[in-house]
Amino acid sequence: MGQAMESDRELVSTNTSLDKAFKILEYLAKRGTPQSVPQISRTLKLNKTTTYSLLRTMEVHNYIVKHIDGKYSLTSKMYELGYLYCSCNPVGHVFELCVVPTLAKYPCCNISLGTFGSYFSGVYLSVQGKNTTYISAGSAFPLHATAVGKILLAFSNEEYVEEFLRTANLTRFTDKTISERTGLERQLDRIREQGYCFLEGELYSDFYCIAVPIFGADKKIGAAVSMRGSQEFVESNFDKMREDMLDLGRRISYSLGYPADATYPISGWEYK
Repeated sequence: MGQAMESDRELVSTNTSLDKAFKILEYLAKRGTPQSVPQISRTLKLNKTTTYSLLRTMEVHNYIVKHIDGKYSLTSKMYELGYLYCSCNPVGHVFELCVVPTLAKYPCCNISLGTFGSYFSGVYLSVQGKNTTYISAGSAFPLHATAVGKILLAFSNEEYVEEFLRTANLTRFTDKTISERTGLERQLDRIREQGYCFLEGELYSDFYCIAVPIFGADKKIGAAVSMRGSQEFVESNFDKMREDMLDLGRRISYSLGYPADATYPISGWEYK
């Protein structure tokens, strides 16, 4: 898990054919239904011959399948790769072991694990609990409007945060979303001082979350974990939920090699 700088992508000379192939894969994933060659080429502004050639290549490698009507859709190959990524990521295993006793205390909530995704977004690695409306493992989330995302930003290095604030689109999702830079910077400062994030309905109006950071052996943030419940439940049980989440973050971090003599949470954290 690491922080991929957006500016790094601009400096890399890319392969044009691969660029087009990735666009097709992402398009098919987002559409969710089989698409024809004309539909794909027209939407992505690609030559039909090129589109067909790329589809045929990806079909040979079993990333997509051609249906009897001539349309194409994804196979399970992308899911298999995603599963392998998660299975090779130790934080996911540790999280699913450590979360059991905490989740048992809060059966009406869900607890999610998230890390850095692509293009200044985050991605959920695991979502546990019965109340999993809106989110699932593998889904992306905006860093500026989620508790997990704000934790990832707050404890990232200064270069990453500055680049995010300079280039990211701070979309306003609800009337509580902090969509201006100054307000977000103040909120991140408060999170660093407290060592946790309490979020009130910024992405969805009924998202009330408490999130805490997860650190590795190098004392750098690699992920964050949050608990979500209804407004009434979170506000009524806030102190207990906060302490249980801090305990969960501590147990996961130490299990990942975070030094036993290091403070958790890191209140008053400063950029390293």
